[in-house]
Amino acid sequence: MDLREALPILFCSNPKAKLMAYLLTLVLITIFAGGFSGFVFLLVPLGLDVYGAFLVKDNHKAFQEDVLENLEAECLRACGVTKAQPHYPFSEVTGQIAHWMLKELKADASVSVMAPKDDFVVIASRKGRIFPLRSYFPVVYHTEDAGTRDVYYSDISAVELSGKVLTMTTAAGEAVSYTGQGDKAAQAAEHIRNRLREFKSRRPLPEADQAG
Repeated sequence: MDLREALPILFCSNPKAKLMAYLLTLVLITIFAGGFSGFVFLLVPLGLDVYGAFLVKDNHKAFQEDVLENLEAECLRACGVTKAQPHYPFSEVTGQIAHWMLKELKADASVSVMAPKDDFVVIASRKGRIFPLRSYFPVVYHTEDAGTRDVYYSDISAVELSGKVLTMTTAAGEAVSYTGQGDKAAQAAEHIRNRLREFKSRRPLPEADQAG
């Protein structure tokens, strides 16, 4: 990120920096006994804050795309698959940026990836923050691990689909749900059912059935 953009963005995202700037402004206003000079001093931090907010608006889409791409890449690594292999991602952006000019913009992002494999399904979830950034030199986003879960086909007793929500019920009665993006839930349900049938066809028959 260019330094001329990074500094105003950093300023508008840092309440402590803004507080110190306004306190310094009050000191300067006191020294110069108010008047026009004091008004000019007051405009400096305010103008920097507003300019930084406009830069955030201009860059928000790029920030969001970067965060979602990073989170999906982390989920794919956790699932042990590449982008070219079968997987079903779900992304969501929520929250609002805590700035008086940016409240209409989303602040947080989350991504989950379901990857059906030969003997089990992997579900990996990651969370991140669109803004404020973790670092501006270089650009680094806040991300956190929201968990990875393996569900073995041998434990799945039923696969149900309701709208965009796919639910796998285990033999122990536990329900493992996953929300799909668009028509991905239906595709994932069909994929998992096919893998279940393939898995069951590979399982050896019980000895009693073999004897019969």
